[in-house]
Amino acid sequence: MKRTVSIISSTIIGLAVTIIAAGLTSCSKIDDPDTPDPSSGPNIGTYLWGEELYPMGADGAKTLAEMYSKTNIKTLYLLVKGTNGRVGFLANPAGEYEPARTDRDLLQEVTTAMHDKNIKVYAWIYASEDSCYAKKFPAEACHHFRSGPHNKHIDLNSTAFSDYLARMINVIRENYKVDGIMFDHLRYNGLYFGWSDKDFKSMTTDPEIGMTLDEYNEAVRLMAATYNYPIAKNSDGRYVYNAENPEIHENIPNAIFDAAEKRNAAVLKLMKYRELTVDRISTALLSACKGIPTMYASMPEVVTAPPAATLSYGTTINDTYLFTYVSPMLYSADYGEDAEWVKKGCNFLLSHKYDCVPSLQAYRPGTTESLTVDVAAAKSTGCKNYNLFRSLTYDIARVAVPKANNINLTYFKGTNSPVGTVKIKFSDASKIQNITLGGAFSGVQYTLNGNVLTISGDNFHSIGEEGVITFELSDKISVTGVESDRIVWMDID
Repeated sequence: MKRTVSIISSTIIGLAVTIIAAGLTSCSKIDDPDTPDPSSGPNIGTYLWGEELYPMGADGAKTLAEMYSKTNIKTLYLLVKGTNGRVGFLANPAGEYEPARTDRDLLQEVTTAMHDKNIKVYAWIYASEDSCYAKKFPAEACHHFRSGPHNKHIDLNSTAFSDYLARMINVIRENYKVDGIMFDHLRYNGLYFGWSDKDFKSMTTDPEIGMTLDEYNEAVRLMAATYNYPIAKNSDGRYVYNAENPEIHENIPNAIFDAAEKRNAAVLKLMKYRELTVDRISTALLSACKGIPTMYASMPEVVTAPPAATLSYGTTINDTYLFTYVSPMLYSADYGEDAEWVKKGCNFLLSHKYDCVPSLQAYRPGTTESLTVDVAAAKSTGCKNYNLFRSLTYDIARVAVPKANNINLTYFKGTNSPVGTVKIKFSDASKIQNITLGGAFSGVQYTLNGNVLTISGDNFHSIGEEGVITFELSDKISVTGVESDRIVWMDID
């Protein structure tokens, strides 16, 4: 369905932020029945670090595809270029990419295996970090305010780098049957990045920014105070990092963020510069994605604390309308947050009619409980689907009800760690008349105490193996939880 663009201005936490009215965007859908639609369910996605397939052997992708085909995981995001810049594919017509391995074409292996099981594959690309590129072209590095040119972060204003990534996308599309592109780290990596001489020149000469030297210095002073950096003016009269002979050394946490909330003119111009930078590289990369779905991995602050997101990462809600889907990385355990925080992030996007597919934390320090409540929170907002970060960090408990008086539970080993004790919780275990165990659960001991069935032992040896339990019931009940020594994702229709 084609949509038209309508942009309005709103105020969030005291700042004017551009958002999309009524979710009407010309880029939010692609009218092609053959393209994947992660926002229509059931369609759960999962991320996969390609390097973790190597230890699984040549059939590793087939093993995962077979396991996922028995669940509601319908989309896989394969990391094809990570922060080190090496790629997980061998097609390289111009010889400009460094493959992670020359004996394995992971992208080919994964697309073939997943498509055989009707699972979509997105090529997942870390956009702003690339050690290989930084080593070849050190002049293109992004500058850290304190330490200068970085050995991994690339200047987002570099057209040479955006062209490099666009060519990579074209190579992927021309040689592999990917179903979409996932963009990650398409942003600054913190407010302390983006302070080169070129950045200064752009901020003070670009008519869209119109920043004066005094305003630049004010923005630097506030940023330095926020991060406790000593500064002094250089020969050009602008503040730079100077630990030997500092003129100012303040320690005022949140100084620049507080100034943003007060609509400080210098800070607002800094925000605009960073936002325009991210918008320009996003537009350049999306030009290589015409006709194929894209997903944007958004930092959670974009939807939970917009001013902080714009200052720190250069991203706003305005940037996300360019992409087919938006996936806020709502990793609650890492952020010390709860399910209400997950709801807040989802609701913010949904209220503006974005196709929101949140990414949820399925790795430590997350737990089975935190993942379960995060899933429930996301679904309660109207997000039918979500992404799990990431494959090989969680087990799967697939619960199916083939008929009213039966429950089938299949437990899949999804990590390299032992499954250990498995506990299955019911709404009313008194209705269970018979229990049959099969697969990796064959012959193991179990006890039923109250509404909890405990399986104390298993025959799981490798990833993808499954244990099957059939419960014959006298009346309808539900499985309310599954626990083990690993994080368990409960897959229930």
